[in-house]
Amino acid sequence: MPSFNEIVCGEVNFNDILSKPLEKALANSDFQLRLLEEGDTEVAEADLLMEEIFPPREVDDYKPSQLLSSVDNVLSIICLKGGVVIGSITVSCVGGDEKYMILHSLGVDKEYRNKKLGSALMLVVHDIACELEIDTISLISSDYGKPFYRSFNFTEMAHQSFEITLPFAKKVIEKKIADFHRMNQKAVGSVTAGLNFFDGGIQKQVEPLASQSLSPTFY
Repeated sequence: MPSFNEIVCGEVNFNDILSKPLEKALANSDFQLRLLEEGDTEVAEADLLMEEIFPPREVDDYKPSQLLSSVDNVLSIICLKGGVVIGSITVSCVGGDEKYMILHSLGVDKEYRNKKLGSALMLVVHDIACELEIDTISLISSDYGKPFYRSFNFTEMAHQSFEITLPFAKKVIEKKIADFHRMNQKAVGSVTAGLNFFDGGIQKQVEPLASQSLSPTFY
């Protein structure tokens, strides 16, 4: 099992951790996911994306540049289309055993918010967390983001915080991947054919128990 730090440093490619159905759906889209590291030229683009999403007085807390430089054990992943950053998700692990993940920010360019890209980014983080045997993901959401997290079966706690015990429900995962593929497949073909993504199975996923979080988000 890889360590969180090995993924953060790029020693282990997070794409190799993804479930086969999610990997296939992403490969059949026009989107590319990659690790964002402090000093990358795309950091400024990802920051700009957050500026378009979050209120000016709050945005610095959600910029990847700020999180990468000030928070321990941070993993930031960006989504690109044609070399342009159109999505970003940033998480961290806390606790000595690194079994607790915090979602700090999740954002998608407004032109792509109807493409289920936010769901795909959430599933990427989910697969990484499951591979690392992390038990919980938590976050803080704006009112706008609440329906999104509820669709994954996150439980709302006090003060707009949300939490879930991993893994996500199998039916939720299958629906999210099928919806993403249906809306983003490159090849012209039937939706029914696309649903064969699940022939490869979904790794390490059973029905979850809902449980708590950190991030106003737009997807």
